[in-house]
Amino acid sequence: MKKYVVIILLFSLSVKGQNVNSQIKNLVNTKLVDFLEKIPNGQENLYGFNDRTDFLNCKAGNPIQVLSLDINNVLIKQNVWRVPVILNNEYKILFTVINKSNKLEIVDIGGVKLAKELEKHHKNKPLSLLRIYKAHIDFISNSSGNLDNYLFKPLESSLQFILNQSNNTQKTYTINEVKSLINR
Repeated sequence: MKKYVVIILLFSLSVKGQNVNSQIKNLVNTKLVDFLEKIPNGQENLYGFNDRTDFLNCKAGNPIQVLSLDINNVLIKQNVWRVPVILNNEYKILFTVINKSNKLEIVDIGGVKLAKELEKHHKNKPLSLLRIYKAHIDFISNSSGNLDNYLFKPLESSLQFILNQSNNTQKTYTINEVKSLINR
């Protein structure tokens, strides 16, 4: 009996997570052109686009949940997602979506360089983005389950910071290794 309860509970948690991702993706697809139209005329290339007609052919990619360390240095899932905007199978820009009081909101667009870097790792794979705010560095993970067991791959933007802290880099880091890097 306990086995069935656990399986049902895990299934419902999984469906709930997929539902949030679907809601986020639907929100971005619904508001996509409106937000892209806020890009100043003549500056489309700074955001990865050739011209404004590109906006009509964009679609939202799969949301990437942001992880961070709280004030007690504990790894947490934030109510924040970065959503790639895709044009011709290329990530162009990222929308930032937050869950504020159980209401999803788009709060920012940008991150052209980060979008390109995430594109290399994200295609059709679940992904989390570990943002270390105090060091201004990012890691990615395609791990699931217990956060303490996640493995994190440093993004290119983090490599110089890591080299300055330890004189070498690894392909992946545990959360404790990440904490050790930023607390040196």
